[in-house]
Amino acid sequence: MPENNIRTDSLAIAIRVRNLMERHGVSKRAQASELSRILDLSFSAASRKMKGQLPWDLKQLSIVATRFGESPSILVENNEDFEDSAGEEGTLMVSPRALACSVRIGDELGGKRPADLVAVRAGNRWNVYPAEIAPGGRLFNVLSVELRPTLPHIEKPVIAVLDDDTETHEANNVCDYLNDHGLNAVPFYDLPSFREAIRNNAFDAFVLDWLINDDTAESAIVEIRKAENYSAPIFLLTGQLKSGKAREDDIARVIQQFGCKWIEKPVRMPLLFSEISHEINRSTL
Repeated sequence: MPENNIRTDSLAIAIRVRNLMERHGVSKRAQASELSRILDLSFSAASRKMKGQLPWDLKQLSIVATRFGESPSILVENNEDFEDSAGEEGTLMVSPRALACSVRIGDELGGKRPADLVAVRAGNRWNVYPAEIAPGGRLFNVLSVELRPTLPHIEKPVIAVLDDDTETHEANNVCDYLNDHGLNAVPFYDLPSFREAIRNNAFDAFVLDWLINDDTAESAIVEIRKAENYSAPIFLLTGQLKSGKAREDDIARVIQQFGCKWIEKPVRMPLLFSEISHEINRSTL
């Protein structure tokens, strides 16, 4: 089944998916986590889908419905649209480059029968051309073409990085490294802006400096554990144990109480990235 986006409103589909999950005993708080596991998405991407902020495609709806033993057509407003939307894999041959598409093919064209777009069979897919530049051979009428534009970064795991050190720019350095390695890391420099962000956004993991603006990150950790993705991995950073500014007993208590992981500064970026990737992958199993 091609992965063409359904034209129905994403929020309307999200509501149907939520209703489906509720009928099968999945609580509202657990729905994004369940979708993350079913579709192998990051929690942030699953959360945005459940809020109607990201598009759905037919393959995803089929997987979700099948997971709960129901027909995919119940997730589409007009059941006929589920079947009618199914096309074949194709390539739209336009300048300056060819574009992947889903195409519905009509009858073979004969004689001088006019058509705007024509298709030529190429193995197990179709090449679609404007009629005036089509190659010779058997030509077929094109009933519809649906492009599937690439939406970069929308399904990358989102990592919140909190560090108030403006001299070493630690938050920016961590974010730059994580972003270069396929994550979507967002820097924060103070507790108020960080708290506001976690109230309005879903994050897949958190990297927190233990000492923030003459305070500890404990209150922020408490809020994380009450937020939508309450089980997200939390990594605590500190380089202030030897100076005495950070107390081992406090850090140990928070690690035990909230399930955090501790990483000593200076941060070894490859190790941090490896730990984050491992925890995010483990959470989707």
